[in-house]
Amino acid sequence: MSEPDLVVGVVNVEHDGLDGGQDKGRLERACAILRAVGAQLVLRQELKPGHGNQWLYRNARLLGGLVPLVAPATPESPNATGVFYDPKVFAPDAFYTHVTNFWHPQAAPALRFEDIEVPIAVVSFHLCHYDDKTRGTEANGLTRLIKRDRRGPVLIGGDCNSPVHRPQDELGPLKNWDAPPGHPEYIADRSNYVHRTTRVWDGTKWIRVHDDGPDETLITAGYVDAAHYAAHTLHQKQALRPTASLWRTDQGPRQRIGRAYLSPELAQCLIKVEVLDQGEAAAVSDHAMLLLHFNRAKVRAMLQQWALTA
Repeated sequence: MSEPDLVVGVVNVEHDGLDGGQDKGRLERACAILRAVGAQLVLRQELKPGHGNQWLYRNARLLGGLVPLVAPATPESPNATGVFYDPKVFAPDAFYTHVTNFWHPQAAPALRFEDIEVPIAVVSFHLCHYDDKTRGTEANGLTRLIKRDRRGPVLIGGDCNSPVHRPQDELGPLKNWDAPPGHPEYIADRSNYVHRTTRVWDGTKWIRVHDDGPDETLITAGYVDAAHYAAHTLHQKQALRPTASLWRTDQGPRQRIGRAYLSPELAQCLIKVEVLDQGEAAAVSDHAMLLLHFNRAKVRAMLQQWALTA
């Protein structure tokens, strides 16, 4: 009997499903979707651990008993990142939190199959939503994981809060930052305009352009954009569907800001990428859910080979 797929979810449930502090069942519905698809590894953003971590462990129960590893919240942002793993599939090798100069500390466990010594470095990240310089620092920090002497493959995912640097490959248009008031593409949320752009000198004056720096940094460092790989290598164009915002109408067209990145050897084990942006998935969060399906037998074989050559 062949091994089942390894299913990984990258999921930002806004404010952990709380609407103005009130529980309206969105968390239960989001977790039900992840249980139904058989997610064995979930990279979450906007967790609300709360006093005693009750809400965090509620997440774990609703995901069917996945084990939570959560980075600390900060005084500036109580929305934590976390990784949930299936203890029947993975064993923890280590758990790190990347905190320095990051708006949201990053949950960064090393997880391995019980019988294989080589771990997979996993990171759930949530890049800064309001400052391009902080996003750049956070992206640069993530490049440390993919250096040549790493212990094993790398899988990172989260909310990039910034667009890609290869817009010609995307299914949806980039925002028209220059559209004036009254134009159909005008970005009415002016703070969003500031948050998602960066200032550059065009030779005569300062102008604002979309901030594609984090994506360019990660790709240049050697990461593979999972959805881009699925679209152009596995011929799954729908993997490039925009992920946010599913709810707002004042921030221009949806953008693919929810992304996952892989080290090249792990990308070669990828078999499918799904963007859940319709129906129940669109009702529980303003961010689409991203699902990565890996050939688990190929992942295991790659790790075993890595162990032999390490």
